[in-house]
Amino acid sequence: EYRLFRAPAFKVGEERLPTNRELTGFFDGGSSGNPGKSAAGYHIDLEHKTLLSRAEYLGNRTNNQAEMLALILMLGEAYCQGVSRQSVSGTVFWWLIYEQNVLAQEQFLIYYFYAADALARKFEAISFAHIGRAYNFKADLLVRRVLGNQTAYKPQKSDFADKKDE
Repeated sequence: EYRLFRAPAFKVGEERLPTNRELTGFFDGGSSGNPGKSAAGYHIDLEHKTLLSRAEYLGNRTNNQAEMLALILMLGEAYCQGVSRQSVSGTVFWWLIYEQNVLAQEQFLIYYFYAADALARKFEAISFAHIGRAYNFKADLLVRRVLGNQTAYKPQKSDFADKKDE
């Protein structure tokens, strides 16, 4: 039997998220090989305190698919728990995937894009931001743990450089 999602590999934190505050979600996806074994990870924070962390093995997928599924899982979790306002940060410009012709290479991504867009529209207020890997280390670590690689990304000085100066 084919199932899109498996049971979470691990979860930590609150069983219920506060619904009356704006939460910040961070997500990441990755694959060992492209395509290859893949995982999605996300955490939801309130004022720099992690309330909930989740990570899940996704099977054989591309890195782009894993990134999009991480976003979908995070938005779905927040929405199902009644969160109405969320700020979302990730290392992928998911909202530009369609415009950047990534879909020409991975046509299946259009379905992920539409699922993420439909979930995002259910929130009373939502904002998206692209962040560098150094700022997304917790979500990256969740993915690496599921994939069996305990070595987290080590931030480089260049990760913190102002991109406008380049």
